[in-house]
Amino acid sequence: MAEPNNNQDRKRVLMLHGHPVSQGYWRGLSEHYDLCFTSPQATEYAMSIGVPCFALNGFMNGDVQEHALSMSAQIASKAVQSASVISGRLLLQFNGSAPSEFHSAKDWWPGYVLQHAQAIALQSALLTQLSNIREIAGCVVHEDVAPDTRSLVLWCKARGIPTIHVPHAACHLRADGGSDIHRESRSDWILASGEYERDFYVAGGHPADRIDIVGAPQMDGLYADEVLPTQAEARRVMDIDNERVICYAGTWSQTTAVRGTGNVEMNEGLRAVIELTHEWQAVLIIKSHPNGGDDKAFEQALRDTNTPGLITKHYLSYAVRAADVLVAQGPSNICIEAAILGTPSCYIQSEGFDYAHALPFRSSAERLNIIAIEARDSRGDPAWQDFIRLYNAAHPEGGAVEAVVEKVIELCR
Repeated sequence: MAEPNNNQDRKRVLMLHGHPVSQGYWRGLSEHYDLCFTSPQATEYAMSIGVPCFALNGFMNGDVQEHALSMSAQIASKAVQSASVISGRLLLQFNGSAPSEFHSAKDWWPGYVLQHAQAIALQSALLTQLSNIREIAGCVVHEDVAPDTRSLVLWCKARGIPTIHVPHAACHLRADGGSDIHRESRSDWILASGEYERDFYVAGGHPADRIDIVGAPQMDGLYADEVLPTQAEARRVMDIDNERVICYAGTWSQTTAVRGTGNVEMNEGLRAVIELTHEWQAVLIIKSHPNGGDDKAFEQALRDTNTPGLITKHYLSYAVRAADVLVAQGPSNICIEAAILGTPSCYIQSEGFDYAHALPFRSSAERLNIIAIEARDSRGDPAWQDFIRLYNAAHPEGGAVEAVVEKVIELCR
């Protein structure tokens, strides 16, 4: 949809990034605001499902382009001038144990800055153009640490426009897990999924009186029992004819902190899951991460080990409901989703990360065969309900989407 032309039809503008994890509350917010997405792809998708909106890049013109180019050139010039200083500071932070790439930072730092500066400068210029024409009521983001969302939040904050962070997932970084950008939030307000998420951001320095618990809107769909499959139906649809089924939740290597053994850790986890599958004479469903993970590598691993199974990035409810137990690579949020769907879970521990509850079951890859049995046998244990509520205050009925919409309206008056 193009920007509304009739002044009588115009509402105040609410800025959104448009990540799919936030789509549950788009429609509700569109009843109160004209939604503007920074992502063109999100705009197209929202329009295809009947959510009225428009794209920020629709405000592009010659002046905007020239301003953005000038701004990015100035930033890149400063990066070139300060490259040696920045490189030295990076090395000092690690007391001689810095990754090898940091020793050559003066060579790649200016290019890295230029790459991001161009996109951020253009977004800033477009936001300025929009604000010259329309009143921006606020912005809602699913995270505020990536360059695009972070710059959107900071642009709004500099102009007194309310900024709201509705975290796309809980971060399970332990207190002793070291520094990590995920401990931070720059938005004025955080709408947390539950007590754990609230306490996590308070520990990171966010004011407690600027955090409201609303539940996890991205999980509301898991409470629609009438559209969710039973275990038998899930197995029939996925063409599985076996008494035992394991679902393995893969992950992807993140670089927001210097820790862990990356691909080595993930390879060991997959090997342990494949061994468990053969031990149980089960079928393995690999639910790869929607934002990463090498499905071709998973496929090759199944072929090389003659392991019966299938791989999918999608169909979460079918993959999880079909399983007797879910095994996650690290403390993935899919464990919460699995618990809501009634499937017990366990996970292979990763350095610096863990759930803040006794559940799910956890261990090293070497002991997976032990904890997987314990997890499988815990199906129906009431303790899983306490686990879910710690991370999703909307449990057991859902309704977080409505709570988000109501809170955004309150904060963006």
